[in-house]
Amino acid sequence: MANPNFSVQEVRRLFNYDPSTGVLTNRVERSTRTIINGLAGWINGIGYLMVRVNGRCYLGHRLVWVHAHGKWPDHHIDHINCIRDDNRIENLRDVTRSFNIQNQKRCHVNNKVGLLGVYALKNGYMSAIHIGNLKKYLGRFSTPQEAHEAYVKAKRELHPGCTI
Repeated sequence: MANPNFSVQEVRRLFNYDPSTGVLTNRVERSTRTIINGLAGWINGIGYLMVRVNGRCYLGHRLVWVHAHGKWPDHHIDHINCIRDDNRIENLRDVTRSFNIQNQKRCHVNNKVGLLGVYALKNGYMSAIHIGNLKKYLGRFSTPQEAHEAYVKAKRELHPGCTI
């Protein structure tokens, strides 16, 4: 992931960060809308903190990472507990995209069953998990709960990024 054209020192000059709460606040007035010591940025439509710096929008958790660690992250920032606006540094980790995806806890919106790793069949349910680019079938089940339990068990064994 590309790093912005501003330094760690600039992030620390513009913002205060409280690691115990994960809150990022403004240290200086950056625009007419900025309130000194007020919360920096806004929560976007999918739950992440967004912050405008030098006319560009940045994910708040990346700025938090820079503020706390003194360097830009090498990869993606994963929210360990999957709460997108929980930017406590203990809840953030710099991981690859594939590792980040392994920490998924909610199913996709187009999943008709509503359970992660579970697919409806004509006469039952199926569970499957992705390992890299391969899809591993975990079996057919009579209830969606049984299929989901099989998925969660496999996820804990096969996905090192999993926190469920």
